[in-house]
Amino acid sequence: MKVALVGTGYWGSIVRKYISSSDFFELVGIYNSKNIGDLFLNHSVEAVFVCTPADTHFEICKKSLENGKHVFCEKIIVKKMSEFDKLVGLSQRNDKELYTDYTYIYSPSIRFIQKNLKKKIGDINYIISEISQFGRFYKNENAYEIVGVHILAVLWFMYGT
Repeated sequence: MKVALVGTGYWGSIVRKYISSSDFFELVGIYNSKNIGDLFLNHSVEAVFVCTPADTHFEICKKSLENGKHVFCEKIIVKKMSEFDKLVGLSQRNDKELYTDYTYIYSPSIRFIQKNLKKKIGDINYIISEISQFGRFYKNENAYEIVGVHILAVLWFMYGT
């Protein structure tokens, strides 16, 4: 699948490595705030990976879906439920995937834990979690929104419905 990456910062460089190492994706373009309009005109792009500040996610995801592209948006996808509902509606109407997740749940260590958790540990009664490295944030971002979602994503991945 031909994909584009939006965002050339910290997370963009990490996701770029994942895309480049995948047999499923061909990276055909990298976009930022200066050339983002070109993305929506590029009809060869089938999917977009959005790795920009959270405040920009809604508009980039919306325009990508409106222009017939599948979307992977780095967490958090949006800060308002009303925006999320609009994106879900667009993805359904245009028959395009809208996806967000914590990238590291695909790491070998998290996969190993998930595979071996039940048989090695047994039933879990409670979990205590702590994040000691907060990483980098953009202006107007909240650590609990941006980092707290990591804990929830890993727990859902391990024990999901």
